[in-house]
Amino acid sequence: MSANTNEKVRMRRVQRLGTSSLVVTLPKEWVRKVNLKPGDVVYVVVEGGSVRIIPYNKRGEAIHIMNIDVSKLPKGLSVSRLVSCAYVTRVDVLRLENISWEAALEVRSMASKFMGVDVVSGPEYVEVRCILDDDKVSMKDLLENIARLGLDLLGLVERLLTEPNQTLINLTREAINEIVKYEHLVVRRMSATPASTLGQPDAAMLYAAGLLGSFAATLWHLANYLATLAETKGRPEVDPKKLNDLIKGVQGLLSEILRWKPEDLELAARLADDAGKLRLQAWQKMLTAENPHEAVAYTMLYNALRELDIAVNALTCATVISNAPKLGKTPTTEIKTSTEQEQG
Repeated sequence: MSANTNEKVRMRRVQRLGTSSLVVTLPKEWVRKVNLKPGDVVYVVVEGGSVRIIPYNKRGEAIHIMNIDVSKLPKGLSVSRLVSCAYVTRVDVLRLENISWEAALEVRSMASKFMGVDVVSGPEYVEVRCILDDDKVSMKDLLENIARLGLDLLGLVERLLTEPNQTLINLTREAINEIVKYEHLVVRRMSATPASTLGQPDAAMLYAAGLLGSFAATLWHLANYLATLAETKGRPEVDPKKLNDLIKGVQGLLSEILRWKPEDLELAARLADDAGKLRLQAWQKMLTAENPHEAVAYTMLYNALRELDIAVNALTCATVISNAPKLGKTPTTEIKTSTEQEQG
């Protein structure tokens, strides 16, 4: 079946420009989506009786187009996994040909989990285009956005424990989807940015962002578990006071992370101390859980805090590196060459 059953087909009138050129206008919705401006460059790809227009890769690199015939894929390799691999390895356009309607829906569902991705369908093909210029997203912005999403999700979990309802469950699932997008964005940045090309503080911040993404991903498992309990049993079956006390501590730590600056050594020390204490509290509550649901919830929270603790450690490393000149003279080792030794 064709994969473009529900696609909108737009008609444009071809106009003459000069003596030999023909022009056609572009759909304004698409122009806004890809942030196209007058004077920008686009790729025009001729394919038989049709053409494709692809926005210029703002990274200034050669555009990477991958064409795959889905009918030739080995059994067990899903199209959603292909979409994920293309995104994290910075493929600009993934074109999947000979694709069924069901597989096209799977592609759209998977693409919705990524930031800055557009999906276009045609007769028996689907194109996944990454229109995100993620090089403009700084390490600090990544850290702050993930920390804010974690705060939002913890706030929803806190309310879900005391006043479970369908609206809160839906909001929790929406927050989970946003965290998944940032988790994939961090993996995309980490896979494409060798630490050797970064300064030491930036490399530590990128590592911290990756760990913070893992923390957020584990946190969404906890939120999803509690939302499912609330949906199926009417309540999460976890003592709200005990869990909320720990959640408030994590919220405080994330708020402090939002204030983090590479030059603030005292804040880094406080973050490290607080992260270790929260991790220990979660461990103790996990060991004294009163029912299986509490045990699962505290185990998930402990695993999330383990990732957060290591992320804070990476931020501490970035802070120490940035403050090295202030902390004392960097020791140097003088090695004499054999000629100098002979002269000495």
